[in-house]
Amino acid sequence: MDIEKFRTFIAASRCSSFYEAANRLFITPSTVSKHISALEDEFGVTLFHRTSGKLEPTKEGLLCLCSAEKIVEEYDNLYSCIASPRERKLHISTIFDQQKLLHVMKAFYRRYPDIKIELEECHGNEVVRNVLSGKYALGFAGTAYSDFPELERCILDRQRIVVALSVHHPLADRSEISLSELKSEDFYLLHPDSGAYQARIAMCLEHGFNPRIKRTCSRHELLLENVRESGVTLVGEYEVKRAHFPDVRAVPLAETYYISGALIRLRGRSLSPEAKCFWDFFVQSVKDGKLSADH
Repeated sequence: MDIEKFRTFIAASRCSSFYEAANRLFITPSTVSKHISALEDEFGVTLFHRTSGKLEPTKEGLLCLCSAEKIVEEYDNLYSCIASPRERKLHISTIFDQQKLLHVMKAFYRRYPDIKIELEECHGNEVVRNVLSGKYALGFAGTAYSDFPELERCILDRQRIVVALSVHHPLADRSEISLSELKSEDFYLLHPDSGAYQARIAMCLEHGFNPRIKRTCSRHELLLENVRESGVTLVGEYEVKRAHFPDVRAVPLAETYYISGALIRLRGRSLSPEAKCFWDFFVQSVKDGKLSADH
């Protein structure tokens, strides 16, 4: 039994693709595939359905997931009790879609390989609450819902919000679309607990309508997956590029709205050496322009 293969399996079970799991674990997609195949060979079962375009655990996979989580938790508890400390740890609260943060982390690991970062994923409003309450020293959330005087922020990038819809949608060939033209459309939005949900609702209300919400999702990739069939969503322009759905088109809004992410900390709070190291690295990377918006 290899505990790291179980970690890979757990991450893949929470992602929509091996590529996404690889990004989360800072390994290659081929390594994820090898770990999953090794477990399937060991147990003699298929752990994932791989033909639907979206990674989904099989019945056996769900059963394995329950046990794998317990095994990894028990191992980590045992390790923390008896192993000699060999690495420094940093916990960061972050929104679910944090590709930009992962990019920073990869660069950070190259310089500080002895500091291990663990991410606690949750919706944006909860990230802000975690930092305001002092539960986490650092958080990564959208700027639209993290603008509090108690918080110090380092804004990572800014991108325009666009309308994402199927290439077969009647509006797909337009050069731009006004928000008011979408009042009769079915909307796919992020979960109501996310700050982005309230921000999109507010955008629509500014233009005279309350959006008709067909479904909410936890990730931008799932929003784009849904609009391949019908309806629309409002996302950052680079989210569409990263998703690589040839049948989804991004059409600029006639109105200008932006979305951006920021690393946040409680103003005036002393940081641990690990947290201060990451904060300083993040701020300097942004200042030096090393983090391109469309990465």
